[in-house]
Amino acid sequence: MIVEYVKAYKSSMMEEEQIRYSKAQQQVHITWVAPPAGSRVVCFKLDGAAKTSDNKSGCGGVLRNENGTWIEGFTKALGDTTAYMAELWGIYEGLRLAQRRKMTRLELRTDSQVIAQRLQDQQGGSNTGCTLMKKIRRLLDGPWEVKIIHVFREANRCADMLASMGSEGPIRIEFFTNPPLRVKQIVNDDFRGVSFPRLISM
Repeated sequence: MIVEYVKAYKSSMMEEEQIRYSKAQQQVHITWVAPPAGSRVVCFKLDGAAKTSDNKSGCGGVLRNENGTWIEGFTKALGDTTAYMAELWGIYEGLRLAQRRKMTRLELRTDSQVIAQRLQDQQGGSNTGCTLMKKIRRLLDGPWEVKIIHVFREANRCADMLASMGSEGPIRIEFFTNPPLRVKQIVNDDFRGVSFPRLISM
C-alpha cells in the first residue's frame, strides 16, 4: 500500500511538472474571480495537503456564491496519505456538501491540473484512487450541472488554507458556516482583488 501511495504521488507530481514546463513561461498576476454575475452558479474551491515529514494530510473546501459570499466550508484530517489522494478526498467531501446544500449549478475549482484533466476526460487515474474516483464520478453524474475548472494555487488560497488546517487536526471532518479566523483575511483579499505574480506556460 505504501508503495502504491509513493507511485501515485510521484506520477501526479511528474505530470504536473511536465504540463507546467512544456512551454515558454511568462509572468502574470493571479486573483480570485467570482462566477459570472447573475449566473446563479456556486463556486466550490477545494484543495488537499500532505505533509510527508509528519505523515499527516488533510483536505478542505469552500462553497461561495456569485458575489463571493461564504456559504459553507469544511476541513478534514486524513492521516497518512498522498497529496493526490487528499485532493480526491477534497473533491468527494465538497461534492457531498454541495449536494446536501441542494446546489444545482456548480463550478468545481481545483489547483491540480492532473485531476482536473482526468475528471474532464473520464480518465481512470492511478489504482490507488480508483475507488474514490468512481464515487466522485457518480456524484458528478447526479441531477445538477458541474463545471470542472483548473485554477492556479494563488486563486485557491482559501481552500489551500482549509486543507492545511485539516492536516493539523485530529482525524475528523469539521464544517464552517462562517470563515475561520485563519481564512478571514484571505476572503477579504479576494473581495479586494488582491493579486499574486506567477510564471505560467504560454
